[in-house]
Amino acid sequence: MNPNTLPVIAIGTSRYLDEIKFSLNRQLHLLENEGLKLKMRELPTGKYTFLACNIDSNYLFKKSDPKYTIFKNYIAGVVSDIIIDQWEKTIIYDIICEECYYYNDQEKRKIYQFAQQYSNIKNKLGGFSLYNYRRNQIFYRLSEYLSGSQYLVIDGFIRFRLKEYIHELRRIIDSAVDDFLMEKEYDEFIMLLKCFVGIQEPGLDLLHITLNTNHVFGLYDQNKQNINNEYTGDLFLNRWHAEINQDDLLVSALISIAPRKMIIHCADDYNPKHILKTIQDIFGEQVEICNGCDHWCKQKENDND
Repeated sequence: MNPNTLPVIAIGTSRYLDEIKFSLNRQLHLLENEGLKLKMRELPTGKYTFLACNIDSNYLFKKSDPKYTIFKNYIAGVVSDIIIDQWEKTIIYDIICEECYYYNDQEKRKIYQFAQQYSNIKNKLGGFSLYNYRRNQIFYRLSEYLSGSQYLVIDGFIRFRLKEYIHELRRIIDSAVDDFLMEKEYDEFIMLLKCFVGIQEPGLDLLHITLNTNHVFGLYDQNKQNINNEYTGDLFLNRWHAEINQDDLLVSALISIAPRKMIIHCADDYNPKHILKTIQDIFGEQVEICNGCDHWCKQKENDND
């Protein structure tokens, strides 16, 4: 070995070898900017393949040297990215298979999709994204570990040194399961309502529905006559009662009316996605969303009162 070569950091892995090598080479400029040159050797050893990484320098230095800190953090940064961008998917799916064994394969895949949405969230908590929090958590542990060891087996490091990170992934999966169950209950509820609508005799050929930003709806027949009281009665008059949900009241009215076709008119700049999705899920092609008309959509906010 060249006497002026820094001691090796050996990265052992059972998977994602090509991705690790690609990332190490892609970020070479971080070392080159400091006048350091990376050297890599691939060493297969049974289950694991090791990448022996070192840097050449024109003078001998030790781990206490700032340049070793640069080299160590360079390795830690690459491995952190690989864990969170590649390994994390496998970890999440393995935990789901282990803890959600009572779900079938299709349901597990659905839970996995919800978990992926959570794990990729860039939403900021206190000005800092949860994604970056997990990445920095891994980086800190790696940097700390490499300060005392030159040999890193990623599989074992994740299992034994990243318990807080794994706990965070379990929390993500718990949230994913909650979302899956809520969606399942919603789908079953929508299916029940669709069956009920299917056996109803149509009460109107055409129904106009107006929705405004005060969360108040209006129901009008094909002659543009208001029919709210006919189908909602006293509940509509007492719509501000705390126990009455306007969305539920509207859905109940629509099921009672069972129109052949309905056109929904929303006030300008108002897009109540939740109730629109629910109505479309129940009534399907019977629903038309108005693109903006002068008669219904341009009315004042209190016109539904």
